[in-house]
Parts: sequence; structure tokens; C-alpha cells
Amino acid sequence: MELHVTYNTALICLSILIACAASFTSLELSRKVTIHTGLKSKVWLIAGSFIMGFGIWSMHFIGMMAVHTEVPMHYELVPLVASIAAAVSGSFVSLYIVSRYMLTFYRLLTGSVMLGASISSMHYIGMSSISRVMMIYEPLLFTLSIVIAIAASFVSLKIFFDLSMKKPADHLLIYKIISALIMGIGISGMHYTGMMAATFYKDSAPPDHHMEVHTFDWSILIALIIFCIQTLLLFSSHADRKFMKQNERMKDNEQRFQSLIIHNIDAIFILSLKGDIISSNHAGEDMMNNFGLNHQNWNHYMPTKINALFKQVKSEKQAINSDATLMTDKGQFHLNITFIPVEVNQELDSIYVICKDVTKQYRAEKKIHRMAHYDSLTDLPNRRHAISHLTKVLNREHALDYNTVVFFLDLNRFKVINDALGHNVGDQLLQLAAKRLSSVIPDNGFIARLGGDEFIIILTDANTGTGEADILAKKIIQQFKKPFKIQDHTLITSVSIGIAISPKDGTDGPELMKKADMAMYAAKERNKSKYRYYSFSIGNKETVKLNQEMELREAIDNKRFVLHYQPQFSSKDQKMTGAEALIRLVTPDGNLRPPGEFIGVAEETGLIIDIGKWIIDEACRQAKVWHDKGFDLSVAINISARQFQSEELIPLIKNTLFKYRLPPRLLEVEVTESMTMDNLDHSKKVLSSLTKLGIRISIDDFGTGHSSLSYLKDFPIHRLKIDKSFIDDIQTHPKSEQITGAIIAMGHQLSLQVIAEGVENSGQKQLLDEKGCDHLQGFFFSRPIPPEQLEHLILNQPPR
Repeated sequence: MELHVTYNTALICLSILIACAASFTSLELSRKVTIHTGLKSKVWLIAGSFIMGFGIWSMHFIGMMAVHTEVPMHYELVPLVASIAAAVSGSFVSLYIVSRYMLTFYRLLTGSVMLGASISSMHYIGMSSISRVMMIYEPLLFTLSIVIAIAASFVSLKIFFDLSMKKPADHLLIYKIISALIMGIGISGMHYTGMMAATFYKDSAPPDHHMEVHTFDWSILIALIIFCIQTLLLFSSHADRKFMKQNERMKDNEQRFQSLIIHNIDAIFILSLKGDIISSNHAGEDMMNNFGLNHQNWNHYMPTKINALFKQVKSEKQAINSDATLMTDKGQFHLNITFIPVEVNQELDSIYVICKDVTKQYRAEKKIHRMAHYDSLTDLPNRRHAISHLTKVLNREHALDYNTVVFFLDLNRFKVINDALGHNVGDQLLQLAAKRLSSVIPDNGFIARLGGDEFIIILTDANTGTGEADILAKKIIQQFKKPFKIQDHTLITSVSIGIAISPKDGTDGPELMKKADMAMYAAKERNKSKYRYYSFSIGNKETVKLNQEMELREAIDNKRFVLHYQPQFSSKDQKMTGAEALIRLVTPDGNLRPPGEFIGVAEETGLIIDIGKWIIDEACRQAKVWHDKGFDLSVAINISARQFQSEELIPLIKNTLFKYRLPPRLLEVEVTESMTMDNLDHSKKVLSSLTKLGIRISIDDFGTGHSSLSYLKDFPIHRLKIDKSFIDDIQTHPKSEQITGAIIAMGHQLSLQVIAEGVENSGQKQLLDEKGCDHLQGFFFSRPIPPEQLEHLILNQPPR
């Protein structure tokens, strides 16, 4: 007789819920099996198979409990246990497949068929455990239930494996829940499809087994126990997952820390508290190899400073950074070292040492420091170093009766040698001079090159009472009495020395250097190859010179200069043939100062260049004015030594002549013998250029300098000017008369005109006329006068 079947909706919902919960548990178990290895993996595989199997079976059992017929439902124990075994075996297969590192399609398909068959077996064996009821299955639904079981198994295994390969993350929980719902519905769908395939008939035959489960309450209790176990498993799995996350974070941090050490470009060593190397990174191994060290011998090369720092870190438990120098068989190395104490459970465990090889940086800094503080030519300290050293010396206390002495030195004739023989010879002379100076410096001395041919020597704690400074100065002078042999040249030079003493002459470094410099120039003016101490008179003289310089600059800015002209006359007809332009400085009160009072300062300070430009411009302007008035009068101008050596002289004169449209024959340039001798090639070039412009050249002060027939022959000269010193004595000293006559005769032999300056009386004029001097100039004819008076003098000349 066919039985009418009804279902308990509450139990159906409970069964589906248990199916979903079992699916979620299965997903968690799949990760346990995958992430663990060895014995733990096997334990989780076996235990997980039972838990997962019982979870799936409990869904099936509750689903069967949901069925109600006219006869009471009893279950045979043996088939019931067999259905549980089928569920467990299917779970084992699925977890085993998930635990593999690779899931091929063939393996997935095989596993799906095996798991689907296990689930189907569990279901239909469980259905067969119902006693006193006979069931007939509709083939199509029966087959569909098996297909659903295999499909659900396929999806479940794929999800299991994919999730087991992923790292735990919060977003995976949602994915797991959705996957569990899909799997639970799939398992439930298979179960209830199978139930729909069955038609129940009352079986009057007695059961095959005497062991039956008669109590419905016991069934519910079993289901609840299974459900509690799964719930506890979920909670433990959640806690385990959090622990796993924390553990993975710790592993990640440990890996990051290890990566930071291993891949660090700085050498890192982990030392035990005894000072032994526990481990090191790759950079540390490379550093030890480069230094020629190993784990056995490295401690023997450690300097005392590093050992002391290690002990300090042990005692103070504070990180320390310091620089240290390491000497090994491979050389000297410079290190920057950081000691870091490592504590575990508030106890010092080890010490990390971070080492940076700063040898290249140290050498580069040393090289830069040397470049900044040492002279590249002589290898002596430079001006910056000297000032720094002097400042340090003056800032510290000195012993009683002991002083700091500053020597300022200058090589005499160095410019002449350098210009004549070239910079290569000049540089070698400076190098040899530096060696000679260094050879006499005492232990308390310091020497530096300030620049050019200037040197400074600083004596610290010098006993001036014993004449220590005088002894050193004499030694220096003695060193320069022996000639220098450079290439094929034998050169002789001397040295001028200025000395300033602290605290007598000052306690400031720049002040002492300035006063020693003043004393050196005083020694140079007095006599070469001498030394002088700074004194008040020298300082006062320099003060006066400074005031003169300031006054001169103010005069240049305000154009407070005028030119007076001293006429020059022909000896034959006493007619004015030209005039020499002589500069005067107009003081603020209107007085005139002669050139002898300021030209020296102008030469020394370089202001003579600006003054010389003004003279050329003003003389050409005035010559042009006279030319336009019909006065055929040439104007002679004096060129200074600085201006003569300047490359701007020729362009300046050429442009000025063009500016005023002045015929070049109306301009005469006077140069001295000495300025032409400093650089013969340059002198010849300048004089030739002036001659090409049409300008007349006159040698001023002839007979007092380097008089030489060769330069008279080689240079394009038009006139010789006999120095006033010969004219002064021409009436009283026969030799002066003879020299003057010889100069006139020599000039005429060389086709040169001769002019005598400083003619002050008729007797001098008569003698000069007798000797055939061409032109005369002096107070006998006229003092230097303004241009207006000179014009009046021209107009009042007697007719020729």
C-alpha cells in the first residue's frame, strides 16, 4: 500500500541551514589541510573528514526526519552507520584532493565523480535504513539527483581549492559565505531531488536487522550535537584564522626585517654579548673580504676605540654612532659605525652593528680640504689656512714674555724674471723658494704662501728677548744669497721681510698681517734683501699714504686736475717748438699741488691709469685748440710705467686722436729708459705702434737708467731728453759737461734730436748751444704755465 508523505517545513529549513553550515565548515577545513604540513596536515585531514562527513550526514538525517507518513518511521542502525561512512569517505576524498598543490581538470573531474558518488551513496543508503517501508525510485529524478551530487561536488572542489590557495583576507569571508550558501543549496537540492524520486509503500515484512532507532528525540539530539560541534568548530576556526593572520603578520614583519638587513647596502653585523659575530648580511661579508678579514681574525684588528664603544653600549644600553679608523693588512679604512643594543624580554640579547665604509668620502673631503687650504704650486698652506692658523694662535693664552711673530716676505725682482723668462720659470722659482724657506722654519713656526711671490711665516710663543725673530730673518736672507738654477738659467733674487709682533703691534690676525706688510714695503724701499720691524713711523707713513689715496680718488671723481705746459725752444732761433704737459692737482681751497706729491701714490695704488687717461685726453684736446688757432705746436706727455705695460695704451691714444681730429705729429710721448727695459719685446711693440700712428717718441731722463746703444738702435726713437741732474752740474763738474756733450754727439750720430731739461741760467744755455743741443727747456725760459699764458707767450715771441 502506497503511503502518503508530508514534510516538516521547520526541519527542512533546519536541514538546509545545516547543509550551509557544513559547507562553510568544509571551506575552513580545506584551508587547515592546505596550510599545515606533515603530521598536522594528516591530523586535520582525518579529523576534518569526520567533522565534514558528519556535518553533511546530519543535514541528510534531519532531512529524512522531516518526512512523515501514516506509519511511524524507524531506522535500521547498520545502514545508518554505513551512510555515515559514505559521507566521511566522500569528505576524505574532497579534502585530500584540495591538499594537493595542483588541481588538474582530470583530477577535479575524477574527484567530483567520487565525491558525488559518496554523497549519493550516503543518501540512498540512509534512505534504505528506513524500516517497514519500501521505496521505489523514479529513474529520471534518481539520475538527476546523482548528476546534481556530482555537479555540486565539482563546484565545491573547485571552490575549496581556489580558496585554499588564497591568503586570508577580510573580503574572502563574504566570498566564503556566498560559496557556502551555493554549496548548501546544491547538497540540499540533491537530497530533496532524491526524496522526490522515491515513492513510499508499507512493507509488512519484518526488518532485516533487529537493531532499530525508535526514538525521534534521540535523532534530534544527535543532530543538535552535530550542529554544536560544527558551531564550535566555526568559532575555533575563526579564532585560529585570527591567530593565523597575526602569525602571518609576524612572519611578514620578520621577513621584512630580514630583507632590510640582507639587502641593506650598509654592512650589518649581529654580535653576541661576548663580541663574536653571530651573523652578517651580504654587504658585511663583502666588507670583510675587502678589508682582508674573516670571522676568526677580525677581532685582532679592531682598534681600541671600537672596543670601547662596544663596551659602552653593553653598559648603557643606548645606541651610539661614531667614526673610526681601521688598519688591516690591506691598508687603512675609515668607517662610520652605529652600535644598536637589541633587547628581548627587557634583557640585552645582542648588539647590531651598522658599518659604512666612508674611506672614499674621507679621502675626497681631505682632498677638498687640501685644495681649499693649501697652495697647489708650492704645497704650502694658503692665505685662508694662514689666517685661520693665526687666529687660533692669537686666541689661546701665551706664556709670559713669549709672543706671536708674523713675518711678511716678498721676492725681489720676481716680476722681471717671470715676465722675461715666462711663467714656467717663475713657477719653478716659487717652488724652490718655498723649499728654501721651509728648510729654516723652526718647530714653533708655520709657513704659507699668500699668493704671487708673497709668503707669511708665523712664530708661536717666540722669545723676543733672545732675538729669535732676528735670527730667523737673517737665516732667510742667507738662503737667498745662493743663486737658483732653473733650466739653463742662473737666477739671483733677494727677499724683503716685514715683521709684526703680537701683542705689541696688535692682537688681531688681519691687523698683524697688514702691519707686517707695511714693514715689508718699508724694507723694500730702504734697501732690498733687508728686514724691518713694524713701527709707529711706518704705520703713520702708511696712514698718510692712505689719506693721499682717498684724496686722489676724490680728485679723480670730481676732475680736480689741470695741465700746465712748460715751453720748449729751438737752440738755433729761440722759437717755441713745443710744450711738455705737466699735471697739477687742484686742492679744495684752490691751491695747486705738483705731481711729485701724488704721482708716487697714484703709481702704487694703480690710480695712475685713470689719471693717465685724463692727461692724454686733455693734452690732445688742448693741442687741437692750438692747432685750430694756427699754432703749430707739439705737446709732449709723460707715460707711466703701469700705463706703458697696459694693452689699452695704443687703442686709447688712437681713439683720442680720432676723437679730436688731431694730427699725430703734434703729439709726443715721453717714456723712461727703465720702463722700456722690463719687457723688451713689449716695449718694442708699443713704441713701433706709436710710431706707425705718426707720434714722436722721446726718451725721458736719458743717462740715469739702463743707457744702452743696442736699444737706441732697435727702438724707433726720435729724441733724447738729457736728465736735469747733468744740466745742474754742467758748469761746475767737468764730467757732467763731458757726459752731456757725449750724449748730444751720440744722439746726432744716431740721427736723433736732443733736448735738455732743467736749464735755469744763461751759462747753462750757452754751454748747451755750444755743444749743439737741438732744443732747450727750463725755468730760464719759463715755468710750467696755464695754456692761456702759453698762448700769450707765443704771440709775444720776436719774429724769426
